[in-house]
Amino acid sequence: MPAPSRPRPHRSGTITTASLACVLLVLLSACTNRTDEAASADGLQPGDPAPHVGFQTLSGERLALQELSGPVLVNFWATDCHSCVEETPMLSALWEQLRSEGYHFVAVAMPYDRPDSVVEMVRANAWQHPVAIDIEGIALDAFGNVPGTPTSFLFAADGTLDARLVGVVDGAALEQRVRELLEDHTA
Repeated sequence: MPAPSRPRPHRSGTITTASLACVLLVLLSACTNRTDEAASADGLQPGDPAPHVGFQTLSGERLALQELSGPVLVNFWATDCHSCVEETPMLSALWEQLRSEGYHFVAVAMPYDRPDSVVEMVRANAWQHPVAIDIEGIALDAFGNVPGTPTSFLFAADGTLDARLVGVVDGAALEQRVRELLEDHTA
């Protein structure tokens, strides 16, 4: 006589964590709706055109990188990156000082940042510059070479990458270069 079968325990937690993470990753990568080619393995290099990517800011404004005229700084940052938070007032002050001359600045929060944390940080610091949240990682993918935070990309007015800046930006050097790009743009 065969041994009676024992009911199998229900293992709802075994599949959910790992499987959901994989499914979410596949879904997000399939939903990028990018129209341009993916950045090369080395990512954007000086002289490369700006990627066809847009940003939805916390204020609801839609910024398309290639539609902005004048120099543009795109800064990838994170709420848990202390050096990012420390450099942001300088980046914001430069934007405030030069935006009337055609300089643009957008800070892009990393995909792993919780939107409520980003909103709270912006509110607590009274940041006025455009801040976007890259929930699906579309911007991160389009730029291709963001090794960590902070990483910034400075584009000339003609839409080509002027410089990729990894780590905390030297404020004086950035200001000097932005002023040079503004002069080139108005000349």
